[in-house]
Amino acid sequence: MSVAILLATFLASGQLKAGDITETDSYVGPKLINYASWNTELTVPQFDPSQGVLKNVTIELTGSSDGLIGFGKGTAGAVAVSGDVGARITLQLPVAGSLVVRPRGAFSGTVPGPGSVTFDHLTGTDYAWGMPDDLSPFIGTGTVVFPTQADASSNVVFGPGAGGTFWGWEVNAEVLLVVTYEYSTAAEALDDVHELIAELDVGDFSNANQQNALGNKVDSVIAKIDAGDLTSLSEAIDKLMHDILPKTDGKNRPPDWVVDPQAQQELEARINAILDALRAELAAQGGGP
Repeated sequence: MSVAILLATFLASGQLKAGDITETDSYVGPKLINYASWNTELTVPQFDPSQGVLKNVTIELTGSSDGLIGFGKGTAGAVAVSGDVGARITLQLPVAGSLVVRPRGAFSGTVPGPGSVTFDHLTGTDYAWGMPDDLSPFIGTGTVVFPTQADASSNVVFGPGAGGTFWGWEVNAEVLLVVTYEYSTAAEALDDVHELIAELDVGDFSNANQQNALGNKVDSVIAKIDAGDLTSLSEAIDKLMHDILPKTDGKNRPPDWVVDPQAQQELEARINAILDALRAELAAQGGGP
């Protein structure tokens, strides 16, 4: 079961301030004999856009294994043996790629001949993490699904005289998934937009006076968001959609204030993400269409 841990502080108005939300899921698989495998799906809730604007996602995977391996020898003469037992656990990401961990436990000893020997409690852990570039699969009010597979395996090295030796193993493997959403409120994200506008070159605008003017428009939206009531939120959305975004969306009509293509793309992406957050917040408060 996923458990949400909200690591955030609150403004005096009760609005969330930027912080992290950590979601977890885990699975303890069935015992794997020799080259067996198990498959499961780990799930965590998506980031609810009514919380704010998602900035980064960190995915952490920890795998653990507890293995046993037994050897038998039907011929005379002892043989030295060493190696490891564990699992290869693969977590498929909702975007391209995967995370892989290989928890393994090592062993070393002698197989008597004729006779048998067992090495047990061969435990190991492994860890991997990643930060996807595409955040869209993580935003919404549903779940994020991570198909996961564990494959048991062993590596065995024999000394001289290994003839007549046979062996088998079993592994218990489990996995822990931790997904951390780093986010900011819409107002804080607009502060970053204002800072970006201020850092652009004057030549990135069709008119030098438009740089300060656009920053002032962003400030007016921040003030409406800080007011926090439904009317102000609606006005903030309207101004972003119909006044600010058209000035940097790369369309001919109306003429853009920001004319540098890279700056246009960056501002448009940020403003659209802020609009999504504001719409979700407005809906959560019972407003909107």
